[in-house]
Amino acid sequence: MVERGARTRQQSPSPISSILPSLGHLNLPAKLREYKISKAWNECVGAGISKRACPERLMGTVLYCNVTSSAWMTEINYQKTSIIERLNETMGYKAITEIVLRIGPVKTIFKTKNAPAWHPKELTAEDKTFIEGVTSGIKDEKLKALIKRVIGKSR
Repeated sequence: MVERGARTRQQSPSPISSILPSLGHLNLPAKLREYKISKAWNECVGAGISKRACPERLMGTVLYCNVTSSAWMTEINYQKTSIIERLNETMGYKAITEIVLRIGPVKTIFKTKNAPAWHPKELTAEDKTFIEGVTSGIKDEKLKALIKRVIGKSR
């Protein structure tokens, strides 16, 4: 009988090598390859393509990618061979043999290193005077505020 508040002896930690075989159904090596390819994507394809295409799934050595439009699908098809070469070079082995493109949502998971931060520009006194002049005749306050904001952002 164990007394209340008494500590029980804890089991010693198991080596990870004894746990890994039971996780085989998760296919961790393939998921790790998929993650590494996704992480290397921006650097290998460049900013122009990475904004318009992203890796979605790796099945064996076939990389499935989503693309924003058919025009970009055509452009990427022309560069497919060099993209595969750069990705394989980055991975250090022949991880990809084919890229399949399809139109779908493009998400940017990993930002590029040199992406400039956007900061709103301050309006000059001349800009403010112009905006007031343009919106002075508008009676509806909500509409007036909206138009001021739109003109201010366009300056």
